[in-house]
Amino acid sequence: VVKVGCHEADFRPTLQSHCDGPNWKPSTLDLCCHHGCHTLPRRACHQCVCKACEGFSPACCGPEPDQLEPKLRSPRRPRMPARAYRGARANRALLGYGNPVMDATVSATKAEIESLGLTVGVDAPPLDDEGRSKVIAHCLARPDVVLTPGGAALNSVRVAQALLRTAGATAFLGAVGEDESGDQMWRQLAEVGVVAALERIGGGEATGHCAVLVHESHRSLAGVPGAARLLSSDFCAAAEQVELLESTSIVAIDGFALASPARSETTKSVATRVVAAGGRIAVNLQSANLLRFNKAARETLCELLPLASFAFGNGDELEAFAELRGWPAAEDGGSPDAWAARLAADLAPGGIAAITAGAQAALLACSPDAGGVSQHPVAALKKSELGDTNGCGDAFEGGFLAAASIEHGSFGPQDCELTRLATTTHIHTHTHTHT
Repeated sequence: VVKVGCHEADFRPTLQSHCDGPNWKPSTLDLCCHHGCHTLPRRACHQCVCKACEGFSPACCGPEPDQLEPKLRSPRRPRMPARAYRGARANRALLGYGNPVMDATVSATKAEIESLGLTVGVDAPPLDDEGRSKVIAHCLARPDVVLTPGGAALNSVRVAQALLRTAGATAFLGAVGEDESGDQMWRQLAEVGVVAALERIGGGEATGHCAVLVHESHRSLAGVPGAARLLSSDFCAAAEQVELLESTSIVAIDGFALASPARSETTKSVATRVVAAGGRIAVNLQSANLLRFNKAARETLCELLPLASFAFGNGDELEAFAELRGWPAAEDGGSPDAWAARLAADLAPGGIAAITAGAQAALLACSPDAGGVSQHPVAALKKSELGDTNGCGDAFEGGFLAAASIEHGSFGPQDCELTRLATTTHIHTHTHTHT
């Protein structure tokens, strides 16, 4: 299904079986319209172009374009066709690396949330592990609880997988316990086509959980990483995981994976391996509290930035990072645009920093010769259209990286359309599915 002018059409050429063979690659050409909207080359009507002849061949692709009968339909979400991914050895678009947890999502009243020691809309409650565990147990005991794989990087991966629509286009590297929740995460990831490289941690360590209490579209979180924090360097260095890392276009690193010195060292090894193999890494500034109060996370993030091609964060996280770096504060003339530009300058050559701001325009920062800092408005939604906002920033990152992984040359501001699509789709259909 392709976008053609003011409508969409479903072209159905009869492809021979050898179209899936080694001589075929995805076409990056625009598709033409046979209803007079455009006059592009005929071969652009086919998603496959033969490497041998670099052109359209009736013997390979079936009928001539004139014989195709487009079936018009009302506009809907565009489908991304089969494609190659950027990177010398890449056969996978995106791999997430971080702390996988099972989200336990429930609707709750303000009184119920406050009785648990939480505040509506606040992600970092002043609770110790015991207090957070009680909140999680409370949610798990609810008959209406919905359990879904979560965690920042895994949310992004699931959204990217939903957009790419090819089984195995994405993967996730992390750790879970030897329990039913770990088994459930394996099953749910397999169902949506995500390759799960999950180390199983024994010794009674439980799979991580995050309680998500939703009140009038606002979420309150209380998470315990559990087994996720025990991902071992030996597991990441095993041949199977090395092959996975080295054959992926982009590896998205969850900021919470930097929370301990041991994990920080493993993360740096993973990032170095990916870049050496020709891949790219994306980092996230999660969360503002982590940046301000966790020395290991701060130091490792700063070491990763020169290796990273992408950096993501929200306005609060960007301000915390600016404070960490000693950049001028807002009262001294500093601004989100200036901070985003300096963050992009800290990245690898050609790096891009993307900053979300809720319902406000997102910032995209790159080098001055590549466009500098630009703003990208977010489609406004009515309050009645919102399920909840949990994971919307992660959805933005997933859509952004899905587009950036495609082998179509440069990636720039025009590709932010997919990130807006991902976030809007996520908000509309979230209702505890995360895609």
